[in-house]
Amino acid sequence: MLLVSAAVGVYSYGSFYGWWARPTVRDAPVAEPAAVETVVSGLRIPFDLAFLPDGSALVTERETGRLRKVSPDRRLTEVRTIDEISRPANNAGLQGVAVSPTYERDGWVYVFYTTERDSRISRLRLDSTAPLEPVLTGIPRGPIHNGGRIRFGPDGMLYVTTGESDVRAKAQDRDDLGGKILRLTPEGEPAPGNPVEGSPVYSLGLRDPQGIAWDGDGQLYASEFGHHKLDELNRIEAGANYGWPELEGTGGEPTSPTRSRRGGRPTPRPAGWPSTTAASGSPACVGSGSTGSAPTAPRPRSC
Repeated sequence: MLLVSAAVGVYSYGSFYGWWARPTVRDAPVAEPAAVETVVSGLRIPFDLAFLPDGSALVTERETGRLRKVSPDRRLTEVRTIDEISRPANNAGLQGVAVSPTYERDGWVYVFYTTERDSRISRLRLDSTAPLEPVLTGIPRGPIHNGGRIRFGPDGMLYVTTGESDVRAKAQDRDDLGGKILRLTPEGEPAPGNPVEGSPVYSLGLRDPQGIAWDGDGQLYASEFGHHKLDELNRIEAGANYGWPELEGTGGEPTSPTRSRRGGRPTPRPAGWPSTTAASGSPACVGSGSTGSAPTAPRPRSC
């Protein structure tokens, strides 16, 4: 079955190929006819969802700051309102949600949201009214380009997509948390095995990554919310640089190399094709499962 992440960006492809290489895409399996069914209504700008062990779904409402639960019998209830959120517009507000892989033992639920000062990740327990416990603070915030997706990977580490908060230089600054994919322990520390010891940065050079998922082989992919509809689906590798703001998927065959302002070396141009829309929060297929295939191409250049 396809591994689908709800409300994570737009349906488009764009991996980071060398300029000399032609991208190849495997034949997609023939999908069975899909049936669309409304499970619950009455949500206001839902941004993300995550499932509890009992089959209930937690849903974030970006502008209201409400964390809501949809039970297996389709009852909609409010779990908690995150009062710390500020400027709930465009990409700002309550965004990502993730359930601890050891939830049945520790009960932790993680949320990503913007405050007056920053974007941050905190955790809470659904059966407690205790204050949120900060996990990682100091992520750049802005009215747009906040990223905001959080997921636990197959390795038990917490992966976080962050936007460059509309300050393009942040994406190439290795000491800044913006425009990156971060990899953390459940306690918010830099995960062991990251490209740079002591740094939470797993990959960089991203504009506004809003989707993240793994395929059946454990390969990580992220969907990139692009500029002027130039959205990308990137295969994420540890230490890889995906080129923003110097490079962006342009569609069609990769062309001649672009000269990067950082170091002056030729930098491969990403390949992909423009999406038909660039609306934040549109559903997208981010990875593939046992019956699906993702594009295959040369690996991105390491930073």
